[in-house]
Amino acid sequence: MDTREKYDELCRLCASYDAVKMNIFGQDGKNRQLVDKIQTCLPFKINEDDRLPKCLCYRCMYNLENFYDFRTACVNAVALLNVVFHQMIPKMEEEMV
Repeated sequence: MDTREKYDELCRLCASYDAVKMNIFGQDGKNRQLVDKIQTCLPFKINEDDRLPKCLCYRCMYNLENFYDFRTACVNAVALLNVVFHQMIPKMEEEMV
């Protein structure tokens, strides 16, 4: 295995080598929406045409999916709390009168 092949086998997120990995842009990666999750959760963009590795190790994929689910739950909770709060305002104003 030459240097470029070794480089391409590294995980895109943690730069470790793991025999078990998934191609971000392959069918499984697309089914799991890995590009969208990375770009939603992390402060950088990723492109299939860049020169960085195209794989994620399973540990990073697991962490990414858990963080994405946690982030989504938090965003949904804040939206729900805002709706509830805005529904409470008229009742609070009535109680003040």
